[in-house]
Amino acid sequence: MRRVFFWRISVVLFLSSVTMARAEMAVGLGYPTVSLKYDFLENVAAELKYADTGEGIRVFATRGSWKFNPKGKYETFAGAEIGQIKFDYEDTQGDGLEFSLFIGKEYRIRSWLGFAFDIAPTLIRLNSSGKNNTGFELVANVGFYWYVF
Repeated sequence: MRRVFFWRISVVLFLSSVTMARAEMAVGLGYPTVSLKYDFLENVAAELKYADTGEGIRVFATRGSWKFNPKGKYETFAGAEIGQIKFDYEDTQGDGLEFSLFIGKEYRIRSWLGFAFDIAPTLIRLNSSGKNNTGFELVANVGFYWYVF
């Protein structure tokens, strides 16, 4: 039930952004993420992200961000992210949620290519075999964005 609700909210947020005026869409590749970012206003963006560590940990996330200087070669941004975690690591399986507030910079190498870095204190809640574990982690995201439209 929680998973269905999460994806419905994610789809609604992303589709509502598609209907806005100014559009710039990017495909992002980082370690270990793939994303689709949509800048639907000059300073506002929405992003769908998928991360797979290769060790049985997967994260599906939605994030929204605000750009403080959108016309510069260096764009400073901040925002929030919420995601669903699935893990099957060694002898432990389960799921969970993550929530973070992030701040970062994007350097526009070309008009169609950007390099971004952000850092986020992240609240993570994991559920496995009826037990819950909650904690904070510091997460860094690094990646390239190809602006396709």
